[in-house]
Amino acid sequence: MYEKFISFLKRHNIFDEDIYNSYINDAFIFPYSDNNIDLINCFYAIDNNNILLDIRPSIPYIDDEKTLLINIHEYVHYYIMYKKLGKEVIIGQNCEVLPLLYEKIYILENDNVFLRKYEKY
Repeated sequence: MYEKFISFLKRHNIFDEDIYNSYINDAFIFPYSDNNIDLINCFYAIDNNNILLDIRPSIPYIDDEKTLLINIHEYVHYYIMYKKLGKEVIIGQNCEVLPLLYEKIYILENDNVFLRKYEKY
């Protein structure tokens, strides 16, 4: 499934080897279950001047389409914010637009019953 993940990122020009390696190497990676969904996030260290100091993804292992979609979502957050390290940032609800868009693109490209249900959720 990781090959499918990387292929998607490359196909949509959001794969950067340094960013991907940082995403994987800095992440807290765990087996997914509905009981630990609250762990999924990109956590940001921001100083008092709103300067982004660090990013730590907390993501599930990619072992099915659900965890692949979750990782697409969190990777897009990470990809965008990685480029802002050391700079002033404002994090608001608009930060969800691109991650959700890339999830939608994946769903459209890989149409199946599970993905249609996930999309409605």
